[in-house]
Amino acid sequence: MVVKMPDVSAWLCVDFSVGFNYAVQVHQHSLPLPEIFSLPLIGGHVFSQMDFSNAYLQVELDDDSKQLCNINTHRGV
Repeated sequence: MVVKMPDVSAWLCVDFSVGFNYAVQVHQHSLPLPEIFSLPLIGGHVFSQMDFSNAYLQVELDDDSKQLCNINTHRGV
């Protein structure tokens, strides 16, 4: 389904629960505690800020996974 946004852009919404999720291998990893990241920063003088709001769009997939993530539409892949 294509959803038109107020700023004239469009978002493609896909329901992966129909069949895609069953084909994906799940690798579960627990998230580290915030203290693990903050300890090395003690006494630091220079910091930066990173925006991870769209980070999942920048993860490169292996060739087998790329085949599963193609979205077919009436205009092609």
